[in-house]
Amino acid sequence: PTLGVMRDYVGEVANARRISTSLRFISGSADLDRKAAGDIERISDILRSRAYEGYELLVFGFSDSQGSLGLNLELSKRRAEAVGSILLERNSGYLERSTLAEFGVGPIAPVGCNEFAGGRQQNRRVEVWIRPRA
Repeated sequence: PTLGVMRDYVGEVANARRISTSLRFISGSADLDRKAAGDIERISDILRSRAYEGYELLVFGFSDSQGSLGLNLELSKRRAEAVGSILLERNSGYLERSTLAEFGVGPIAPVGCNEFAGGRQQNRRVEVWIRPRA
């Protein structure tokens, strides 16, 4: 299953560009940490600038590797949906549901070492990508 998730992730981001921020979460939850509020505003500013009109927003949720793959995939999807909902709510008129896709990819593509608490914290994140609409 992990290989399929990785293949899907790579396929989705192939023609996309990442907005350079990672939204972090409290362990075991879909609740954003304190720093994420400012990051949401920064992403909203980008959306409101209309610099990416004609693009779609891809929201990828990630987890650390603790626990089962199934639970991590579910949790990462909830994280992506939480960020997607916040962005839709705060950017009415600039972002439409039809131009937003949310994905949970669990522990694939870690940015930190899952052997240490700090690394696991880095891996509990959401990344926001943009790509031209097909």
